[in-house]
Amino acid sequence: MVAKDIMRFHAIIWPAILMALDLPLPKHLAVHGWITFNGQKMSKSLGNIITLEDIISRGFSPMAFKLAILSKHYQTEGNFTWEILEAAQARLNHWRDYAVLRHQTHDTLEDDDDKDEQDDSVSLLAGRQALIEKLNDDLDTPGALALIDEVFSKLDHTPLDKIHRQSLVQFIDEIDEILGLDLAESTPDITDDLKRLIIQRRQARAEKNWEESDRIRDELLQAGVAVRDTPSGSIWIWK
Repeated sequence: MVAKDIMRFHAIIWPAILMALDLPLPKHLAVHGWITFNGQKMSKSLGNIITLEDIISRGFSPMAFKLAILSKHYQTEGNFTWEILEAAQARLNHWRDYAVLRHQTHDTLEDDDDKDEQDDSVSLLAGRQALIEKLNDDLDTPGALALIDEVFSKLDHTPLDKIHRQSLVQFIDEIDEILGLDLAESTPDITDDLKRLIIQRRQARAEKNWEESDRIRDELLQAGVAVRDTPSGSIWIWK
């Protein structure tokens, strides 16, 4: 894969080097466009170069930048703006919220074998192969990201005891292996102490002790954990 402005040089030099070394020539050459900033090509003379340090200093994850780049097909021009990066960060955070569900499905009484026999259970097994097929189609990364959105959305409003945990874990691992977004590494399980607080809050809500429930919620937030109450129970996410 080479940039379009240096293709004419590398398309000649690389084959010559490979032939001199008696190595096989590539069957395909992928040529990508530029990443512009607010519609302009980045250059030192224009002073519009953005570094990872700039991105991190504004509170964004480098993985959000990667996601922003992957949202454009490699054959098209990619435009960078801070608004685009904000949208990519929001998308990444949303995926991380789905990823932490894998730590909570094993708290239910049913295992994956039982869920396989249930019509209302949700499995993401088909998503793994669909993701590979998208990327095999001329590296369709925008299509792959849209597919991940679609697959994860199957978990919306799904009770924890109906989620096929192993398929969720495998789908997350597939995303990390192919796209390198570190979803698993960036979404560790919470501590046992925090889990006990969530149980205590659940009991307080069952007893309609809203003051105690709010106190525990605030304590969890101070630890970086937010709790969302659903008809099927409480779900926690990292903040």
